[in-house]
Amino acid sequence: LVPVDKSSMDRMQKLAEVMKRHAPETGMFPTPMRRVSLFRSDYQTHPVPSVYEASLCLIAQGAKQVSSGEQSFVY
Repeated sequence: LVPVDKSSMDRMQKLAEVMKRHAPETGMFPTPMRRVSLFRSDYQTHPVPSVYEASLCLIAQGAKQVSSGEQSFVY
């Protein structure tokens, strides 16, 4: 894990607050920007086999684990 300074933590908290306003509950929410959605999950989920198009994922709180074959990535 990479250490995170207080300034970065403050910015992440502000990002989480903005996202919470636009994604008020668990689910996927469209934005005015084409092909940009917000996804919120308030609980841990079980692994689901999925294939996604190339995408950018910002994690404002918590963590995400992605597995491909024998490799797992936590971010």
